[in-house]
Amino acid sequence: MIARKRGRWRARLLLGVALMFALGSAEAWGKGKSKRKKRGDSVDKVYAAGTKAAADGHWKRAAKSWEKARRILPQPNAQLSYDLGTAYAHLGELGHATVHLERARRADARLAEDALRNLAIVRRQAEISAAAHDRELSAAPGWSERVLSALASTFFAWLALVSGWTAFTAWLVRKRVGDKGRGAGGLGALTWVGLLVFLVSSVGHAVGRDSASVAHEMIVLDAGLAAREGPGSHQAAAFEVEGGSRVFEEERRSGWVMVRLPGGLAGWVEEAGVIRIDAKEGAIPVPRRPDDAPN
Repeated sequence: MIARKRGRWRARLLLGVALMFALGSAEAWGKGKSKRKKRGDSVDKVYAAGTKAAADGHWKRAAKSWEKARRILPQPNAQLSYDLGTAYAHLGELGHATVHLERARRADARLAEDALRNLAIVRRQAEISAAAHDRELSAAPGWSERVLSALASTFFAWLALVSGWTAFTAWLVRKRVGDKGRGAGGLGALTWVGLLVFLVSSVGHAVGRDSASVAHEMIVLDAGLAAREGPGSHQAAAFEVEGGSRVFEEERRSGWVMVRLPGGLAGWVEEAGVIRIDAKEGAIPVPRRPDDAPN
């Protein structure tokens, strides 16, 4: 009798603890949902403010609002990158425009055509500025570099994932219906097509990601960035690089990066003056010039 009562007491205790845990989890989930809703409302508000400013031709104000939205969002957003790149192109911040437009182009195939069009405009602006100030500007990307860049994009990663699962699912269904079942021929064809797309896209994505031209590609953010003979501001400046130039990282040392232009010219630049295209969203700075920076 005592043992039974003790067992009931333990059961009630465990039930109470489980109930408290469930209520606590529900409360935490509710708070998390409320916080996510507030975050979404904040993003919508500042993004709408940037859109209105852009429509009115106030690109500095638009960039300021969109930078706020970028800080609020927990992950990168291709549309926001495209809008920021367009705003910085209007402001003459060629390096920042190039970074954001390239990220948008690689992240979302639907934005690729418009992003390439704007990148061509930014490129022409950089050519004019480089000629006027006697600065070095990287050559425009060749077709092979563009192909590798496209293969390294998230689009091909998702394509490999979706096609792989499609092929696997079609194979499982075909196994269940049998060779003479209804639609077996179509399922077999779908399996082989999905497998082929999976192999091509996955191998292509791996090659693109492992390519040195993609893995170490950086964009010069600052117009007239000084490339020095050694790592340090006391070193003599060998040449200046135009903002928006593509360079490749060779070595890092104490806040300095040795970069190489596609033509072979190399020098040491300040780490803050360049950024990798595949850098984390929070690592991409706003323009450093106080008159143009959307603070």
